[in-house]
Amino acid sequence: MKDYALDKNGDIVLFQNDIEWKTGVPLTAQTIQHRLGTNTGEWFLDKDYGIDFGVILRKKQNIEQVKSEILRALREVDDSYYFTSFVSDVEGRAQTIRFTAANARGETVEINRTWE
Repeated sequence: MKDYALDKNGDIVLFQNDIEWKTGVPLTAQTIQHRLGTNTGEWFLDKDYGIDFGVILRKKQNIEQVKSEILRALREVDDSYYFTSFVSDVEGRAQTIRFTAANARGETVEINRTWE
């Protein structure tokens, strides 16, 4: 499978006046990043798409709930994903999550995401 390459703003990437494509693990990582950047209920075509930002941005955060919410999103992409590492940092109102996840096929994705 292949899809358009997107930049950090979600815009299609052009290279030498042609659309750039992503496949394989880079496409999977892009898909995961997109899900993590979408608040549940935000996309009118699928109200269940994304994650609950309330869990991520809560003042008295429960890290196990955060991990569970992110793992739920990962498993919507591939139900065999599991964390191999997970780090959460809160600085002021910003929440940064860095994790590595692997699936049953041995593919590994590294994600670094900040919510404000």
